[in-house]
Formats: sequence, structure tokens, C-alpha cells
Amino acid sequence: MSEHHLHPAPQDTASFEAAAQLFKYLSDPTRVRLFFILCHSEKCVIQLSECMEIMARLVAEGERADENERSVVFCEDRLTLIAERALTAATGGSFRSYVTTYARALKSRGRVLTKQGSVVAIDGIVSSLQKRGGLKRFTRGLPRGTARGLYETISQIAASAIDPEALKNGADALDSGILKDKVSDLAEIYAEYKRFLTENGYVDESGYLALLPEYLKSTGELSGADVYFLCYGSFTAQAAKTLKAAFAAADNVTGIFCYGKEDIYTGSSLRSFLRAAEETSGCSVQKINLGTPLGGAAEVLRKGLFDPSAFSGAKKPHLTDAVRIWDFANIARICKMVHNLIAVKCHN
Repeated sequence: MSEHHLHPAPQDTASFEAAAQLFKYLSDPTRVRLFFILCHSEKCVIQLSECMEIMARLVAEGERADENERSVVFCEDRLTLIAERALTAATGGSFRSYVTTYARALKSRGRVLTKQGSVVAIDGIVSSLQKRGGLKRFTRGLPRGTARGLYETISQIAASAIDPEALKNGADALDSGILKDKVSDLAEIYAEYKRFLTENGYVDESGYLALLPEYLKSTGELSGADVYFLCYGSFTAQAAKTLKAAFAAADNVTGIFCYGKEDIYTGSSLRSFLRAAEETSGCSVQKINLGTPLGGAAEVLRKGLFDPSAFSGAKKPHLTDAVRIWDFANIARICKMVHNLIAVKCHN
């Protein structure tokens, strides 16, 4: 029997007012999107910069200490340029160390199908299944963006090491209804998509991760190297296998992640990294807390990021000339204030 913990409801009026104000702030779509990014990416610009500097410094120190030192830095696609710049600045340019991604390591293997190509393929697969009467819910033409959504869902399922048959079995176990039909349709589309990739000799973006662990073992690319996993927000089940392959092959493996005690940090990447190390024989783990790069008023702002009451009433912090907080009734007034501030700055 599962155990449920219920948090007692606040009794004082101030607590309800604070909660109401928080929901008011999150009623704006832009704020909700920012909240989602922070919760799932666990990064801010300052933290990323700090992580890049730490990585670059460690690589540079290793190269200076040993002329045969070789480092491989894995990071997300969108961070490669920042990481390469940091590495070049610290080492002065190096042929022994480089930044890569999961996909980049396998670019030369097989015919690569881009995300856009996968979306087009799934759109065609759905149309074909509809004509054959093979779907229960997706029986009409797909609304704009649905094929992309289906591809992204299938990619997440594949990254969790779930194949079409397992998904179909899961659908069969559900009670009759819309959910059962939709999951069944998704399993059918997933199976046809996998068949399409196999028959045409394609590897899609989600397929890279499935191939990478064996590729790293067979090529010895990480053998004797220092490997870094930099600023990942999370690791899927497939990515965890890549971690284990690195632990087994490399001399040293270092994970550098953004983390904190606040609720916006899930700590998913750190837990996955430590779990993979524990499950790999012969690994010893050293965990180091590097602290926060922020201080002063900036740290006050970070702590109160999603706590409006932190900047009002009894909890109001001591603000400096560098930090000013206004509360406006609408966007127009905000724009007017920003305009006035810029005008004053330009005049000065």
C-alpha cells in the first residue's frame, strides 16, 4: 500500500495571500515558461560560466602536469561553442583535448536522419496507418505540430530504453478508454517508425545514444583519457549506459553539474552520475561541493526568485543601489519605466 503525506493547510491570512500572489505571477505564459526552463534545465548564465571555467581549468592543469594527458568533454549541443571557447582560452589551443556531444561522436556511422526528417517520416507513417485503418484515435489528418509532438514523445520513450513491444504491452494492461487507445496508437506508430529506420538504414537522433556505449567500447576512444560530463540537466536510461561505458574505459571521469538546495533544482543529473559510478565495478567516487558563484545582492535575488514575499513585508532584504525592485500593474508601465531608465543612462 502506498503511503501519502499531506501537508497541513496554512491557517493565517498572510500565507494565503502570498500563495495567491505567487499564482498571480505564474498566470503569465512567459513566466511559466521561464519556471519550466529553470526547473528542468537547472542552469543560469552565471552557473554555466562557472562550470565552464572549472572544466577548462582542470583540463589545462592536467595537460601541464602530463604531456600525454588527453581529455574528452561531453556536453549538450547548445553548450559546445561556450565549452570550446573556455577550453581554448585555458589551454591556448590543444590537439589533445576536445569537446564533443553524443551525436557528434557517431556522425560518421550510418545514414543520419535529422529531427526534421524524422518528423516528416512520422507524418507519412500516420497517414499510411490511417488509410489502412490501423489507428483508433488518430484517425483524421494531424493538426499542425502533432507529428513533431509524436516524434518528441517517441524519442523520450526510446531514450528510456522502452521498445514498441513493451509500450504495446503497457497499452494492453490499461483499462478501456481514450488513454488505452492513444497509447496503443503510439505503440503502432513507434513500431512502424522503427521499421522505417531499419529498412532504410537510418539512425535518428534518439538512436545515437543506443549505439554510443558499444561504439565507445569497440573503438577505445576513451581508453586512458580523462572524460568530463559537463552541465547535463539529466541523464536518460540510455545516457546512463554511456556513463557506465566511460567509467569502464577512461582513467578518470568527472561530472560537473549545476545543483542547489532550492526546490527548482531536481538534482537528477547528479544522482544518475553517482548511481552509474556505484554500479560500475572498480569505481571510487569523490563528491565535491564547489559552492555558489553568487554573492551579495545577487544571491538575495536568486534565493527569492520564486518567493515574492522575500521582497516585501518583514522578509524584505536590504537592497543596494545595484538592485531595485518595482511592482507594476501592467506591461505598459514596465516598458515606460525601462524606457526612462535607458534614457537616463544614455544621457549620463
